[in-house]
Amino acid sequence: MSLKKLVFLTVAACLVAVLVTVVVLRFDRTGEADRPEADLAAPAYAYASLTELVVMRGDKVLTKVNRPFDKTDSLNNQVVWSNDGRYVAFLAGAQWLGEDVDNERLVAVDTKTGDKHEFRCPRCSYIAAVGADEVLANDGKKFRKFVLSDADRADGTELDQAKADKYLRVFLAGTRDLTLTAGQVYTGNSTYGARLELLSPEGEQRLDVGVVDSNIYIPATGISGPTAADTTFAIAVRNNPGLCEADFPIRLLDAEGQFEDTDWGAAAPPGFVPNKAQGIDVRDLWWDNSRTLHATIASWTCDETKQDHTSKKVLHSPSKLWKLDGRKWVLEDDSPATVVRPLSDNSRAVLSIPDCVGPVTEPDPQSYCHLGKLQVVRDGRRTDVATGVLRVYAPPAVSSEPLPKPDLSAVERLKSVRVPSLCGHAEGTLRDGKLPDIPESQGFVSLAAASAPKQAKDLIATGDVTGDGKAEMAAVFQCSQGGVGWPDNVVLYDDGLGVLGQVDLGKLSASSEKASVQRLEVSGGNFQVRWQSYEGAGSCKKTWSAQLKVVNKAVEVTAQTQLDGPKDEC
Repeated sequence: MSLKKLVFLTVAACLVAVLVTVVVLRFDRTGEADRPEADLAAPAYAYASLTELVVMRGDKVLTKVNRPFDKTDSLNNQVVWSNDGRYVAFLAGAQWLGEDVDNERLVAVDTKTGDKHEFRCPRCSYIAAVGADEVLANDGKKFRKFVLSDADRADGTELDQAKADKYLRVFLAGTRDLTLTAGQVYTGNSTYGARLELLSPEGEQRLDVGVVDSNIYIPATGISGPTAADTTFAIAVRNNPGLCEADFPIRLLDAEGQFEDTDWGAAAPPGFVPNKAQGIDVRDLWWDNSRTLHATIASWTCDETKQDHTSKKVLHSPSKLWKLDGRKWVLEDDSPATVVRPLSDNSRAVLSIPDCVGPVTEPDPQSYCHLGKLQVVRDGRRTDVATGVLRVYAPPAVSSEPLPKPDLSAVERLKSVRVPSLCGHAEGTLRDGKLPDIPESQGFVSLAAASAPKQAKDLIATGDVTGDGKAEMAAVFQCSQGGVGWPDNVVLYDDGLGVLGQVDLGKLSASSEKASVQRLEVSGGNFQVRWQSYEGAGSCKKTWSAQLKVVNKAVEVTAQTQLDGPKDEC
């Protein structure tokens, strides 16, 4: 080959390379040039398909980022929104891209500009939004923290951990001040539970909440408040995954690790007994800025003529939108909904995925049961956005209002109240919440809320239950004759704190050794009490409810109902 020809071929090859580079660069720049002008007044949200994350501003696509998502394992699909509402972040998914997990990256998208930044996050698996615009990441051995607005610090900051995790720990939900995590732990008898912990934004353990009877696939959501103490989480505890007779209780968790149960109300299917008859499923949980908790819930009945649990399930109520009203779940919208996110005062993004309760005959059940249609509902009208959608994301709720403080005035009034004879002790007047002059070896009588003022809302109830325009009061008292505590008692008072009557919950629940009040409230013009009875070793647990009526200045027990547990005596 002549030198002239060789030079010609070399130049031609260089030109081709330059043209390819120009085309690639032009493609990227064209993508940016074609990006619509962001309407910053329009609400931002995002959705995931199997191949990409799409960030929206109102009705327009702000940007798209290629990222493979797993349609069956939600733990591989974590996407978080910064607490200041500006950034949406997710792991690039190295394992799904066929890359070395040491090359894992945290990807952040600025939802005002559409710009994308990447941070190095080797072996990271789980993430949570903390602070204003920060992300806490877990690689299984250590934590790493990233500031999404500081793209120059691409490696973030490696955080010191007091001890390495001895179990698989996932991040369930993050708020500005706290992160809720779950770790899979062995609980014996070939069963596992989830250990819940609250971490600081620096990854330090703030509180070991304890172990719940669930796997680590726990729907959870958090809401920040003015201070760390105003943080609240909601979790749905997955008791019996896969079984027809299944409960899925939704519980509230405060910053001090205290749980508060919620009541299924109208969301429960007919004949529902938690983990004993019929079933219920929580598909999604989210807060709004008014601190109202919302959920999408499906339920079914169980056809006991069928053998396997899948065939037993008969859909009762498809997944719909519910909200927590006081302590009970009430229907908010009768339309199909699997994942819902608020966009503005009059609109929301609604993803509808088939419920797949009972046998599924579709040729591709994994796609059919995990992908759905996304719509925006505005002023009651629905606009289609996309199909084949896996999940929807939106900025987190942040409340400017502190959590309401417990009404300590009622506790203080009752600390010196007159009490009837309880647990065989003579009637008398409390002193600082306790009946005086009882030797320690002979037991005690005490106002339950005096030793647990933060639970006062569950242990004291006040309201006009007689229709005379004056408020009566009911309170829980604990007592014993020495040794272990006896069943709780509820004492009712008139508006002047005169005793109207008392109810020994041990006698109401088949003379159980123990009876502990879960909630005392005013409902339907009466006092209503919910309690759990059990034997000394925690066996034979049963949950009950009853109405306490005041008739002619006397107390009557009505509508006593066993809610769960063995029907026969133990």
